[in-house]
Amino acid sequence: MQTLVKEGIIGKGPETLYAGQKLNDNEWHTVRVVRRGKSLKLIVDDDVAEGTMVGDHTRLEFHNIETGIMTEKRYISVIPSSFIGHLQSLMFNGMLYIDLCKNGDIDYCELKARFGLRNIIADPVTFKTKSSYLSLATLQAYTSMHLFFQFKTTSADGFILFNSGDGNDFIAVELVKGYIHYVFDLGNGPNVIKGNSDRPLNDNQWHNVVITRDNSNTHSLKVDTKVVTQVINGAKNLDLKGDLYIAGLAQGMYSNLPKLVASRDGFQGCLASVDLNGRLPDLINDALHRSGQIERGCEGPSTTCQEDSCANQGICNQQWEGFTCDCSMTSYSGSQCNDPYCSQTDIGRAYQPSYFDSGCINKSWQLEIMRRRELEMSGSVVGKVGTSLQLPDLAGNLQMHAEGCGFQNDLESSFFTEDDTELILKDDEKCL
Repeated sequence: MQTLVKEGIIGKGPETLYAGQKLNDNEWHTVRVVRRGKSLKLIVDDDVAEGTMVGDHTRLEFHNIETGIMTEKRYISVIPSSFIGHLQSLMFNGMLYIDLCKNGDIDYCELKARFGLRNIIADPVTFKTKSSYLSLATLQAYTSMHLFFQFKTTSADGFILFNSGDGNDFIAVELVKGYIHYVFDLGNGPNVIKGNSDRPLNDNQWHNVVITRDNSNTHSLKVDTKVVTQVINGAKNLDLKGDLYIAGLAQGMYSNLPKLVASRDGFQGCLASVDLNGRLPDLINDALHRSGQIERGCEGPSTTCQEDSCANQGICNQQWEGFTCDCSMTSYSGSQCNDPYCSQTDIGRAYQPSYFDSGCINKSWQLEIMRRRELEMSGSVVGKVGTSLQLPDLAGNLQMHAEGCGFQNDLESSFFTEDDTELILKDDEKCL
């Protein structure tokens, strides 16, 4: 949010105070700044920091008030990232400037934010295929770490983040069977912390992930509202080297991944609001290397599952670029479970009785293993008008084919092979 107030003159030199801890927890915090002459006080919730201005100046003059962004670059070497979040009750010397701007009760107000409480999705990027990935500069997380990102996907598995380091040190974040895994090694051997979400997260909805490590070597994984914490004994520093990979790796790198890392494919979906220990990178502009189809924004699947997406009680599985139908529990096949399914069995294997409303069964027997007078089928032979028998082919197979379901009486058919061996196909059960 940016609010400009057209009054005053630019102030003198800067003074810096620090207060508060772990303020990027998506909770509300109260901030107060008080100045009396040269004395300064910064209060963040219950944390108080005090200081004294140097020099002879005690008068503070200002030209404008900016919130959410810093445009004045003269006094600091590095411009901080713009604020992403919610801000309310901004009072400066008794004046509520956000309310004044919202109600139009101020002469000049430049607004680049929206009023109201809403879920913030900042700078989303789409990785359109599992082979798409990019790399950034090394993650700086030697003594402590705070990572935040949002993701949205329909894929149950995929690499989200990886950075290797000196010796065996590394950090990896991945999606495994729909659940977030945080895998790391600080020199004591690999560890994995698994998210305890109530259900798989490949549901095409946005989810928030926070991963932290403090000076006491307490690791925390928070996925939406669920938190898992683990204290690691031994080495406390994470010495990373090389590129930080986002959403996947080069194909040849998967075979050399550390123990406990499960992913062998990249992440397909959207990532947003990426915060790397206080650094908010532009994933596309700041990338050292990009591979595959990566685009700004997040439109999601163009085709989604509907009630009639899959016929004959097939199960619709949402994919990133459409959907697929699971026909395994039906008697149909095809992209939408519309095609009658044929199953192949043989006398050398156990045969389970099958029933199909409409469809077909193909049975095949090797003649050399059934040189006997009678062959009984333990199951329903289904067909409207009868069955057809194909005589032995070059491979010595005898095939029986039946379609539909219409038999009301027991079926018994006799056939003779070329060497006068009589085969009896006998059905002892009526069509169900």
